[in-house]
Amino acid sequence: MNRHTYLPVLLSFLFCSAPALSNDARNFENMSDTAFYGLTSEADNAYANKQYDLAFPKYQRLACAGDKASQAMLGRMYFSGQGVAQNDFQGYLWFKVASEFDFPMYRATVKKIESVLSAEQLKAFAASAEALHNSYGIRATNMSCKQHSSSTFSSNMKDMVLCIPKIEGSGFMVHRCVDEAPVVVPK
Repeated sequence: MNRHTYLPVLLSFLFCSAPALSNDARNFENMSDTAFYGLTSEADNAYANKQYDLAFPKYQRLACAGDKASQAMLGRMYFSGQGVAQNDFQGYLWFKVASEFDFPMYRATVKKIESVLSAEQLKAFAASAEALHNSYGIRATNMSCKQHSSSTFSSNMKDMVLCIPKIEGSGFMVHRCVDEAPVVVPK
């Protein structure tokens, strides 16, 4: 099932408090809920139809907004070279940012990757991971995330993460992708 089918659950976030806008307001754009959910639907549908070149920029936009499922999907697409040149380093970094939210699949993926990295590699990757986290983590993006069940709302099996941006006025304040210095891949 696609994430956009859970609109009622996502709208329940309206009554949850979001952190105060911590980043420069120029890093955010006002987006209607229809446009935001449409983007998630388009990304999921393009990926499901193996249109990776169309899915990647949509997931990237959502990942910059702080959506944890999209950050994990970017990691997966970088590892697999789907819609983008294969880049294990970038794949790891995006999974690392997604794992900020305590979701077992994201954490397990990061632990598995880190188990094969040397101490030197982990140390070298730390600055890049921190920079990405500072740009697209929950605090920077004002995203609110919760675990949910894809099968039923009453299920105890939480197998997906749903995130919603901070609400302002009649729309969402969606974090933009920011230009950053190029990341140097350690050897």
